[in-house]
Formats: sequence, C-alpha cells, structure tokens
Amino acid sequence: MGQSTESKTIRFALALSTSFVHSCGRFHPSSNSNNLRMTSTLTGKRNQRIWREEINSTIDFLFFSVFSYILIVSLFERHIFNPLKVPESTLTNSTLEYVPDYGASTTTILFILLAAIALGRVSEWATAPSLLGMLIAGIALRNVPLISGLVVPMKWSSVLRKAAFVVILLRGGLSLDGEALKKMKSSQGACIRLALCPCTVEAVVIALAAKLIFGISILFGLLLGFLLAAVSPAVVVPSMIRIAEDGYGSRVSSLVVAAASLDDVYAITLFSLCFSIVFATGDSVWMTIIRAPLEIIGGCALGAFVGYGLRYVRPSSRLPLLLSSSMAIFFGSSCASLHIDSAGALAVLVSAFVAASNWRNGETASTEESSLKLFWEFFFQPLLFGLIGFQLTFSLLSWRKVILGILVLAIGVAARTAIAFLAVMGSGMSKQERFFVAFAWIPKATVQAALASVALEKTRNGRYEKEYEEASLIVFSLAVLSILTTAPIGAAVIRITAPLLLTKDSEENSSSSTIDRSEEMKALSDVEP
Repeated sequence: MGQSTESKTIRFALALSTSFVHSCGRFHPSSNSNNLRMTSTLTGKRNQRIWREEINSTIDFLFFSVFSYILIVSLFERHIFNPLKVPESTLTNSTLEYVPDYGASTTTILFILLAAIALGRVSEWATAPSLLGMLIAGIALRNVPLISGLVVPMKWSSVLRKAAFVVILLRGGLSLDGEALKKMKSSQGACIRLALCPCTVEAVVIALAAKLIFGISILFGLLLGFLLAAVSPAVVVPSMIRIAEDGYGSRVSSLVVAAASLDDVYAITLFSLCFSIVFATGDSVWMTIIRAPLEIIGGCALGAFVGYGLRYVRPSSRLPLLLSSSMAIFFGSSCASLHIDSAGALAVLVSAFVAASNWRNGETASTEESSLKLFWEFFFQPLLFGLIGFQLTFSLLSWRKVILGILVLAIGVAARTAIAFLAVMGSGMSKQERFFVAFAWIPKATVQAALASVALEKTRNGRYEKEYEEASLIVFSLAVLSILTTAPIGAAVIRITAPLLLTKDSEENSSSSTIDRSEEMKALSDVEP
C-alpha cells in the first residue's frame, strides 16, 4: 500500500515536472531562436533606414552648402578660395562708389512689389494681363513727379531680375514634358514648326529692320530679334484656358500651349548665344564663333550631369537643391572670371528638364513645379515687371524713337503671324483655326522683361564704345514697348477672335478633351516664360 502510494507520488511529480518544462519551453533560448532572429532583423533594418536617412541628409546639406557658397562668391565677385580678401577694385574705388541707403532701397523694393501686385489685380479685373499693371506700377513710381526719394541700386535690381530669370528657366525646364509631346502624334510636326519657324523669321526680320531704321549692327539686331521673338505664355496660356472653359478649340489650345514653352526655350538659347558673340571678351571673331557652340555643348552637359544627380534626391530636398544649384550655376557662369552666360542659362534649363523627367511619376506636374509657380506669381513676377518699369525713365525716350520702335515691332509681328499661319499647315486645322493660332502668337512679356536690361547693364558696367550703349538702350526700350503694346493687344485679339474663328466642341468631345486639356495646361501653365 505504501509502495503503491509512493510510486503514484513519484509518477505525479514526474508528470508535473514534465508539463512545467513543456509549458515553459517557449521561454527557452533554443526554442525562441526564430523569434530572436526576426526581432534582430527588424531592428537592423530600422537602424539601416535611420543611418541611410542621416547619410542622405548630410549629403544634401553638403551639396546645398557648396551651391550656396558658389552663389555668394559669384554675387560679390570674390576669389573662390579666399572670399574674405577684399578685391583691389573695391579698395581703389571705395571713395568713388555710391554707397546705397539700405533702408531706403529696401523700402523702395517693398513699395514696388506691393504696387505691382495691386495694379496687377486691377488689370485682371479689367480683363487685361496682370503683368501689364505690374509694369505700369513700376513706370509710375519712377516717373510721377509727386513720388520722390525712391531708389533701387543697380546691383540690387540686377540680382533680383536675374534670380527671377532663373525661376523662369526652371519653370520652362520643368514644364517640358517629352512624354506629353510624344502623345500629340498628329500635331508633333506642327508643334515644333510653330515653336521654331515664327521665332527664327521674326528675329531675322527685326534684325534687318533695326539695321535699316536705327542703324545698329546685324549682330545687335539678332540679339534684339531673339529677345522680341519669344512669345509670352503668361498671356497666352490663361487666354487658352479661358477659351477652353467656353468650349472652343480643344485641339488648337493644346497645340498652342505645348508650343509656347518650346518657343521660349529656343528664343532664350539663341539670345544667350548672340549675347556671347556680341559681348565677346577680347577674343577674335573666329574664336568667338568657335567658342559659342562649345558653350552650348558645355552648358547642356553640365545641366544633364546636375539634373541626373537631382533625379535621386529625396523629395523633401528637391526644391532647395534645385534652386540653390540653379542659382549657383547661373550666377557662377556670368561672373567676371568666366563670362559664359549662355552656358549657365542652358545648364539651368537642361538640369530642370532632366530632373523633372524622373520626378513626375506619371503625373502631369511635379510638386516642385507647383511650388515654383507660387513663388513666381506672388513674388518674382510682380518684382520683375515692377523693377523693369522702374528702370524706364521718360527722359530716355523721344516720340521719334517710340514711333520708330513701334514700326519695328509691327514689322516683326507681321512676319511672325504670317509664318505662324503657314507653320500649322498640314496639321488638319481649318483656315480659320490657323488664323487664330497666328493671332495667338502675338503677345510678348516675360522673357522680354527678364532680359531687357541685360545688354544695357553690360555696356554700363564695362568699357564699351558709345555705339554699344546706344544699341543696348534701343534693345531695352523696344523690349518695354513690346510688353506695353503686344501683351494687351494680343490678349484682346485672342479673346475677340476665339468665338469668330473657332468652332464649339461637341458635347462628347468637349468632356473628354477638357480633361486632357486641363492636364496639359496644368503641366505647361504659364511656363513663365
């Protein structure tokens, strides 16, 4: 009996210990090896992700620092390896140079910005382009006798307008969508012809007309011609959107919007090329001709290299690095030691185009493009047009020069509209639609405002003959006249002729084409260019 009880007790103890061991087996290291391995793997991946983000942030910061350093050194024309050393020219001319009143200058810029925004809104209420009111605001602040004491140093004005031009170049590059152009199968040829042919013919015609009327050289005439030949998407695109909303000309509006950005890129490129040739730095004519295409190739190569690197930047760092790299490239290329302006402008265009091709992810517009549009509309556009208007004084103009300038503009516009009408032949458009495209190609504004005073500043800052300064003054005056005349007239002609020359889209086609049209115009919407 005792033995039986003892054996039962032993068996119970063994069973209890076995069950305890089994129940606690899941806490044993050998049985939990898979869980530990999984936990360590997740921890390792999380640590790798954190380290990768830190490394990327450090790399972005280093690139941003380098670009910012190049920009500052270029702006103040300092030695790149010894930026704190004061240039000898500053030491020798320190008693002769005008020292700006920083408070008055900053206040003047603020007044110009606010007045330009206000009159721009008034122009919109009057169904005129907003940029017209912005330009008039600057002209009024400079020339109205009751307003005095306003001053903007030339250096400040130049830097701000060049920064606005960089934003124009970036928006132009970002808006060029190769895939969208490929989809326009039946209109590809017409789009390219419309972008290139009228611009080229108008530039040549203006060069000849300026030679005969003003007596300037052919090279200066071509510089003027490609400046005036750029169409203004700031006027054209909003007009096309308004027409599309009314149900007119879906195919025509898509073609015009796509060609507008190409037209500006082409005009800016050839203007930069002519500028390099006209203001050659001591080289012979043949060396200048050889150097010009090398600048174009070098600018495209640099832009492709920078753009390819920007394609793989984190989304949060894209816009700061795009802006800083573009400002550094543009201002660095135009500094006194390099003088390769055309290469810088092309590099900015190409870098934005290459980077944007990877940023869209199938969308019609990138986030960076939308952000730049806001910067442009609320700061750079009113400041650019306001400063250009503020630079124009009535004493620089005579009625004779104004009348002759309008004559040159009229000759150029007449040639442009005729070639634009011919350029879209074979695209399946009716004669009335081709006439409308020709009229839509009249307005000029943004590129003219950005580049109007480039030649004038060059001649005043450097030692050039009097003929250069006179020709540069003609270039500046005609650029401002082109904005004051063609922008409002072109917008009015588009608005008036659309119902007369275009047919209403059918209800079916209208609904489907409106979607495509809105996507295209969102992508190319005032390239601004």
